[in-house]
Amino acid sequence: MRNNDRVSRKKVLWGFSIVLKHLKWYIETSEVIPNSEKGPLLESLTDAHRTLVKADRVEDRYRKEETGQLESWFNNRRAAEGKKPWKERRLVDELIRAILKK
Repeated sequence: MRNNDRVSRKKVLWGFSIVLKHLKWYIETSEVIPNSEKGPLLESLTDAHRTLVKADRVEDRYRKEETGQLESWFNNRRAAEGKKPWKERRLVDELIRAILKK
């Protein structure tokens, strides 16, 4: 699978949350799955979901810190060149201008 074909982590986690509700219902109402196996199965699915949610929160924290560090480095670099601070919209405008100049 190429990187462009991948779904974002947030969407995968959201989809798993939706499917988890249906899996829980299916396991709880199944007559084929023994009652002794239902509890551990539900716990393992819930634990997996909980672990993924925690991991996503931690990754979000790191992404925000890295973005902030990159932005401050970029702004310091631009200030040294006598340019205005970087903002998302300004960066897009500069990119469009650079493309049109070529």
